[in-house]
Amino acid sequence: MNSRMFRLDFLPLLLLALAGRVQILELQLGQRVRKLLASHNIAFLYTPDGQLLGETTFDNQGRKLGSQYYLWLDETPIGGVTVAYNASGAVTFSTPFYIHSDHLNTPRLITGNTRQTLWSWDSDGFGNGQPSGAFAFNLRLPG
Repeated sequence: MNSRMFRLDFLPLLLLALAGRVQILELQLGQRVRKLLASHNIAFLYTPDGQLLGETTFDNQGRKLGSQYYLWLDETPIGGVTVAYNASGAVTFSTPFYIHSDHLNTPRLITGNTRQTLWSWDSDGFGNGQPSGAFAFNLRLPG
C-alpha cells in the first residue's frame, strides 16, 4: 500500500512528502528543491521568479552523475545543455539542445546541434500523452 505523509514547517517549506519510496522537498511556492529516490537524488535550481534553471542528479554517495540546465527567454524555454560528469565530478561532455515551444510556452519539440529531433510531445490540452524520444526532458505545461 502506498502511503503519503506531509509535514509542514513554519518556514515556507514543505519538509517531507512520502509516496512509497520517494521523498520530495518543496518550497511553499511549489518549487521542488530535492527529490530523494532509492538509487539517486535530484537537486533543483530556480531563478528568483520561480523558473527552473537546472536539475542535477547525484548518486547515494553524493557524486554528481549528470545535470540539465535550461535557458529562458522571458516565460519561454528556448534551450539548454545536458552535462555528464566522471567519478571525480569533472565534466566529461556537455551537449546543447534547443527547445521549440507552442503558443502557450509548452515545450513540443527538442532538437540537437544538427537539427535532429531528440524529443517530441504531442499531448492533448490537459497534458495527457507520453513524449517520444530517448532524450530525458522534464518540463511540460507551464504553471
